[in-house]
Amino acid sequence: MAYAVIAALLSSVSMLGDRLVPGETGERAAQVAGDALPVFAILGALALLLSPVARTWAFKVLGELRRGVGRLPDYGPHPGTGLLIALTGAGALAGSRGGLMGAIGGAAFMFICIGAIFAFGAVDRARGQARLDRKRRGEEG
Repeated sequence: MAYAVIAALLSSVSMLGDRLVPGETGERAAQVAGDALPVFAILGALALLLSPVARTWAFKVLGELRRGVGRLPDYGPHPGTGLLIALTGAGALAGSRGGLMGAIGGAAFMFICIGAIFAFGAVDRARGQARLDRKRRGEEG
């Protein structure tokens, strides 16, 4: 929370510093605040990612992702697996004009873009299967 407040103050000063305090002092304050803003944003993101809550949540989502990519009893195999492979290959072919590095870059670009959608679907499938499993256990138990 403190990082959010500091980032908000820094961004306000960086945008309005020369208007709040006219002259060289205001311009310098805006410049310093603008330079410090990315540092505080990175530190805030690191603090959030390293917190116990974030670690627990991240491991939970990664577990759901791993489960959702595979075959689920009520959903079957992930329907986007073939499309992900095909579009990653198409990206590699499109980038192959730039040599090996171009092919790797094209494949990576497509894998990241389409892979995000694929991962979202995998997590959704795993959560849906977990809901169905809980419902069955509630009806049976």
